[in-house]
Amino acid sequence: MYKLTVVDADSCTYALSWKYQDVSVLQMKVHIDEWVNNILTQTQATHYLGFVGGVGNFRKEVAVNL
Repeated sequence: MYKLTVVDADSCTYALSWKYQDVSVLQMKVHIDEWVNNILTQTQATHYLGFVGGVGNFRKEVAVNL
């Protein structure tokens, strides 16, 4: 059985890039993996969809399509 969680990945992008702005790309990847694994553990999810905003507002599009 699969359990899906939807993640606002903008929060990861902003928080981790600010907190770890002086680390290497490899170290940043480690922190991102830890962040995602923590979410999966806390939600007991087996899978996730991560969304990063862009020109449009995906939140509005998702809300309208639900």
